[in-house]
This record gives sequence, structure tokens and C-alpha cells, in this order.
Amino acid sequence: MEVESVAEHTWGCCLLALLFLGDDADKCVFADSNELQELGNYDLSNIISLLIVHDLGEINGGDVPKGEKTMEDERRELQCVRGERQEL
Repeated sequence: MEVESVAEHTWGCCLLALLFLGDDADKCVFADSNELQELGNYDLSNIISLLIVHDLGEINGGDVPKGEKTMEDERRELQCVRGERQEL
């Protein structure tokens, strides 16, 4: 199995947001009218920005699977994001 890079993962997340969310809630392809009311207004550019940075800590150190991630892993990942550490 080929391992997905952080760049591939981030690109895929952004593409899914663009495809499923559209420019505004009226174009959201996965929601019916009740779900749209719960979803409310959203800022797609803000969502894309968050998706772009959500895995920055994994660029240098790699990914630790969710079920295996410890508080120490979280601390090291945060240090990578802050530029305080080069590797996890």
C-alpha cells in the first residue's frame, strides 16, 4: 500500500471541501434542506485555510495514527508546527 504524503492528503481534503461545500450553503451537495439550516453560513476560504494548515506538524515528523497518538506525540507535533523541532 502506498503511503499518502501530507501534501497529497491536504490537497485531497481541500478538493473534497470544494466539491462538497461549493461557494455557499445553497450549493452544498451533501445536505438536504434540514441539514442546510443546521449548517448555516460558512466561509469556504476559512475552511480551505484551516485544511491547508491542519497537518503542518506531520510534515517533518510523519503521521501517528489517531488511536496510537499520545500526549507526548501531540506535544512534539506542536513543537514542529512552531518551528521548535525539526523531527518528531
